[in-house]
Amino acid sequence: SDLKSSDIVLIDIRGGGRSSEVVYDTLKDGDNIVLNLIAPMGKLMQITRLGSFSGKKIADRMSSSATTGVEDRDPEDIWKKIERAQNIVETAGKLLPVKSMRDAGNYVKITKYWRHGGRENYYNLFLLLLREYFGYDLPETKEPVEFPEYGIYHPLHGHFTDLDDFTGSNGFKEPNPTIGVLFHGGMHFDQNIATIKAFVNELNDFNFIPVYSDGIHNLKAIKQYFFKDDEPIVDAVISLMWFRINGGPLGGNPERTLELLKSLNVPIFSPATMFMREVEKWKESPTGLSPIEIIAAVIWPELDGCIEPIPASGVQDVMVGELHAREVAPIDDRISRITGRIRNWIELKELPESERKIAVIIYNYPPGEANIGKAAYLDVFQSVTRLLERFKE
Repeated sequence: SDLKSSDIVLIDIRGGGRSSEVVYDTLKDGDNIVLNLIAPMGKLMQITRLGSFSGKKIADRMSSSATTGVEDRDPEDIWKKIERAQNIVETAGKLLPVKSMRDAGNYVKITKYWRHGGRENYYNLFLLLLREYFGYDLPETKEPVEFPEYGIYHPLHGHFTDLDDFTGSNGFKEPNPTIGVLFHGGMHFDQNIATIKAFVNELNDFNFIPVYSDGIHNLKAIKQYFFKDDEPIVDAVISLMWFRINGGPLGGNPERTLELLKSLNVPIFSPATMFMREVEKWKESPTGLSPIEIIAAVIWPELDGCIEPIPASGVQDVMVGELHAREVAPIDDRISRITGRIRNWIELKELPESERKIAVIIYNYPPGEANIGKAAYLDVFQSVTRLLERFKE
């Protein structure tokens, strides 16, 4: 009933599922404004409508072309195709005085406001809708403020696109360890900043290179900002990204990730960010993370070799000035736990091999002395002996 009675419905649903079906079935025969803010394809694009613009034809065209050979193409190529389609519609909307084309251009502009995020973009998004489609006497809207696909943002020092400019002007201490941070830009940019501040505060004797990325260009961002003259300049990486490193939710060739991370040769920590999960509910839950979070923030990052997915942040009630707000904020004791682990890993790197301690864990099921190290067709104790001999060498 809320969906049906709303004048405007903004849709940001990732991955389809039951939510998409409910929204589609509820709104398909309505006449209110419906705006699918994600990629212009699928069922939710079919019910997208703004003035005289309808998204159905675009959805049909994009869906049919996107299903041809997608599995063989790089996610960056797929994203470029989506952006080309958006740019064509937007340019036509600017040049042609035909109302349907102007409405189409407004739709693409709205998706850009949403995708790039930030206070000014959100303000202009609502300004455009109220001014153009509800007749309010309001100022002209400004063009979307577009973030680069990737870049550096440090909570204390601001934005940078050049690595040398950043390291040269922010008191980098050469002997100290350097931590690279990879986090979501665009609409999720603001949701990460408080967590990054918490890591910077806890590891205040370390250098930090916090890099945001749109999720599609993660490998390029890593190559540009965590290397210098083809040599890695970080001692560890904290990745606050969901999904695989290459290609985000669209997925990409894992061989490119493997090749780059071998060159980087540092541990990559993937603290789990709960973008939708309330911290209090997480504390009460016997399973902790939700199934979606386990897949996106634990399992997929582990496929790339990321380690230690300790929950780091989640939705909490916070004070913004004198107002209550609900934001993604760090979980203090988990931040301390994660940073303590990072310090230990970096110290381990500097520790002589002869002083490192390694635990070997072997099977014992069902419990009992007779079953220690028991495994069908395997000589566990001989294998352990060979491991120890190799370690000794």
